[in-house]
Amino acid sequence: MVAAATLLTLRVPDFDAAVRAAVEPRLRGRPVVVATSLKTLGRVLAASPAARAAGIGADTLYPMARMLCPDAAFFVPNRELAGRAIRAMTAKATEYSPLVEFAGDVCVILDTKGTERLWGAGLDVAEKLRAALRRELRLPAAAGLASRRPWSLLASRAAGDDGAWWVAPGQEECFLNLTPTAWIDGVGLRTRERLAELNIQRVGQLRQFPLQKMIQQFGGRDAKALWAVIAPDARDAMPVASHIQADGSANAVRAMAVIPEATVLMERLRIVARTLAAQVAFDLHRRNLGAAWLRLSLLYVDGASKMARRRTGGFTQNEDDLVALAEGLLAKAFTRRVAVSRLWLDAEKLGEPMRQGVLFPSSGEDARFGDSASGGQGKSDQKRPEATARLRAAIDRIRVRYGDAGIQPGIVMEGGLEQRRMKMFRRIPHHAERH
Repeated sequence: MVAAATLLTLRVPDFDAAVRAAVEPRLRGRPVVVATSLKTLGRVLAASPAARAAGIGADTLYPMARMLCPDAAFFVPNRELAGRAIRAMTAKATEYSPLVEFAGDVCVILDTKGTERLWGAGLDVAEKLRAALRRELRLPAAAGLASRRPWSLLASRAAGDDGAWWVAPGQEECFLNLTPTAWIDGVGLRTRERLAELNIQRVGQLRQFPLQKMIQQFGGRDAKALWAVIAPDARDAMPVASHIQADGSANAVRAMAVIPEATVLMERLRIVARTLAAQVAFDLHRRNLGAAWLRLSLLYVDGASKMARRRTGGFTQNEDDLVALAEGLLAKAFTRRVAVSRLWLDAEKLGEPMRQGVLFPSSGEDARFGDSASGGQGKSDQKRPEATARLRAAIDRIRVRYGDAGIQPGIVMEGGLEQRRMKMFRRIPHHAERH
């Protein structure tokens, strides 16, 4: 029985340049280039269609890009802007399916199985989502629809910069015979060079290799990535993960990115880590949870992996805190000059996020610090439900207007007001008391 095409991949080509043009109307239609740095060693990360028409591509050195297109608008990556766009894309996708996943290279994958009565077939969902992204976010999106994740990712590339491609059931072999091997994700530079030496330009040509011979030619890790694309009966090793859980029982949140062009550039990896942290923060906000631990794992193209883990300092869901931690973990884990093909970011040990319960007193001076008799925030919230409701509504308004940076978690200190004053007094250095 042929599986139905229900896996939909949405991809925004040259994401950073597209987002920059979306928020600045003066840039629409102009060549826009986003580079790691506007200095001699800076490399191009994203280029708009007009810039690509001038000959600027990924990894082009900044001075060369400036020479090729002096009229282009050049920028460095804007993490906050990219994070907002990713959250908006994922939120829009969750309106059409409960199974939505951010899969790196600014791809959003959703499983449309079981949603036909609500939204129509997968192609209908693709067109509705593409129209919504262009109308509400002013972002062009390419859509790929297939029965398996690798084919869906390839189809989103076949769709070009702003189109849709459907791999119909039974037409997979024909599609693979026309698809360039350069579009396969998770394959290292050595394997790409080896494919060029063997004059293998289309995915369908890989069928001449049985699995064991493929392992001998390309190594175990890359052979598995290639085999996952061409194996007709293989099951997806990475099904779409749900970002919304009704019972909230999961004790971890994961974001994963596949880097199509494996890289050793720290700036590229840092951008991916920032994007994953923004996705994790978005997911934690949706579940109303905070993370006590953050773990980053990376996979090198030679099959080796490395992991770094750190406490967050509390049950946090603040995007800025998670981004800073993710960058620190990346610096700790990336210790080899070997290209990286995948990154994972896990938020672990989830719990209720810290509340700023000291902002709205109900009565008395001690109310500023919670219930002095209980010495804790939980009982104080139970005794002051109206104040707690006003607090949460105010925090939501602040977050909407100023973003997550406008909210800093606070901790209620133990003991009554007099005990706290004594603690503060004891912290004053002796030399300061004499003055």
